[in-house]
Amino acid sequence: MAPAYDMKRTMLVALWSAALIGVALAPSGRAAAGPSLVAFNRCDSRNINDVFEQLRGWEKTPPKGASAQVQRLNDLRDAINSLNQERGVLDAVCPATVSRAPFNAQIGAGVAWALLQQTDIFLAVGPPCPAAGNAIPNQLVASAWLSLAAPVNEAGGAPPQSIQEIVPKVQAHAAALNLTLPPFHDTSSYWRDQIAAQSKAAVAACPTQPPVKPTPTPTPVPAPFYT
Repeated sequence: MAPAYDMKRTMLVALWSAALIGVALAPSGRAAAGPSLVAFNRCDSRNINDVFEQLRGWEKTPPKGASAQVQRLNDLRDAINSLNQERGVLDAVCPATVSRAPFNAQIGAGVAWALLQQTDIFLAVGPPCPAAGNAIPNQLVASAWLSLAAPVNEAGGAPPQSIQEIVPKVQAHAAALNLTLPPFHDTSSYWRDQIAAQSKAAVAACPTQPPVKPTPTPTPVPAPFYT
């Protein structure tokens, strides 16, 4: 099997594994906060800001080479997981008088940004087979848009300051993929899941290994003719 194909299949397995456990493709999910996390007793965006700094640095240094791309995908998945977990922590430790909306907006923006960086990696690698096209990038961009929809709708339709930088990034990726994004008020998990189902079906239809060209049968060498 060709090395480039191995790399693509490895990243696809990582992506679909994350999707099955609701990490990369369920940005609106709330992770439960365990006692060890709640014990820190904080109500601030410090951890969210740390993830943003990581994302900012990663955006400036795209991974090069198969191993670096796989590692970056794992790092981005971990960042998404950390942000979703932070949502649960803040829900647990912040007093009822403190609005969660600013935190949720930052978390939604961070998850969307991480998904876009995953998109860039898959675009750089290319589809697992020609028929799959942009199935995976479409799925990731749709998830990124959904991640922004909740805080925007919560703010009455106007993007909060914390996500204004990310909205045009998602729109630019969607335009490059020719993916139509619905208005935020019409963006739903059902819409995202429809795109995800199409993406999964397209990838599943790819052959399990690249076609092998038949080796030509060598022409027999005639026996020497002696006179």
